[in-house]
Amino acid sequence: MSFFLDVVKPTAFNALTWFQFLLFTVLLLTGQINAVNFVMIYFLESIIIGFFHFIFLLTLKNQPKDSDGSKVFISFFFLVHYMFFIFVQSVFVFNIIGAEIPEIQNTFNVLKNMSIAIRMEGMLPLLGFVLLSQSFQYFKRWQNVAFFEKYKPSETMFQPYPRVFIQQFTVILSSFFIIFTHAIVVAAMMIIILMTLLDFLWIALRHDANKRTMIEKYLTKQGTETNDLKRGIDLFVN
Repeated sequence: MSFFLDVVKPTAFNALTWFQFLLFTVLLLTGQINAVNFVMIYFLESIIIGFFHFIFLLTLKNQPKDSDGSKVFISFFFLVHYMFFIFVQSVFVFNIIGAEIPEIQNTFNVLKNMSIAIRMEGMLPLLGFVLLSQSFQYFKRWQNVAFFEKYKPSETMFQPYPRVFIQQFTVILSSFFIIFTHAIVVAAMMIIILMTLLDFLWIALRHDANKRTMIEKYLTKQGTETNDLKRGIDLFVN
């Protein structure tokens, strides 16, 4: 419990995350944000992250040689692999939440369904917020480009997967919650809370050496190699 309380304790590092959490909670509970829109924007954010990361991979210049292929090959492989990963989950999401969006008729027509989702009333301000947020995140990464160039392209390509996998899982879980309870506001709050907790953990691991050491010791006991573990945590939380 003390670890959890330390992770969520307001600090200068997580102040923006706290602000975002409180803002979204107030807007959602007062009806200023449509709950369906909110579920969809978290889903669409994963796609935005994918395109930003693809561009980021192409801009890295001084990475070590990679036996798995050139930087360009791995960047395009990432784009195809990542978008297929998103496509499979899109079918699930649109199948589950399609009942809340009458225009969605065919869950396999993913591009059309995404276009419908983007054009829903109230989506453009949310989409703009996500674009600005991800632009800021990747701007910080470009400022720290020397750190990422210590990794091979085949390592860097996996950087967004842990967060996006959890984000997509959370969206799908909340969508099932909508099916069985029709409490879409509760489902949207579930997404806000779980993703905010994940962001708090990421921030704590990035800025608190003691927290990172605790996680490393726990995972080392599970049989993970220490050097690979440290490199992986450094990559995933930056």
